[in-house]
Amino acid sequence: MKKLALFSALSKKLKDNEIIFVNDLKLENHKTKNMANLIRLFFKKPQSLLIVPEKGNRNAFIAARNIPKTDILNSESLNVYDCLTHKNFLIEKEVVSELNSKLQK
Repeated sequence: MKKLALFSALSKKLKDNEIIFVNDLKLENHKTKNMANLIRLFFKKPQSLLIVPEKGNRNAFIAARNIPKTDILNSESLNVYDCLTHKNFLIEKEVVSELNSKLQK
């Protein structure tokens, strides 16, 4: 039931164009300024943003944790509550296959 709810929430976000897929979220260093500039490329001023980078991307986790109204999770931690409480998503393309396998199990 939880997988179906997560699938439904992600489908709704995709239909409403609230998910942006990026090829790569790798940052040179873990500066918050670099992540904030990356976010500004895609969103003028997001209401709330959830970033889902690939599993080992430590720099993205460190850089995004101090940005207001922005949360960062790995694909294994993604849940329905987070899908419903965040307006916009920024998802790395590598994560799509991980989410797909998570939802099909």
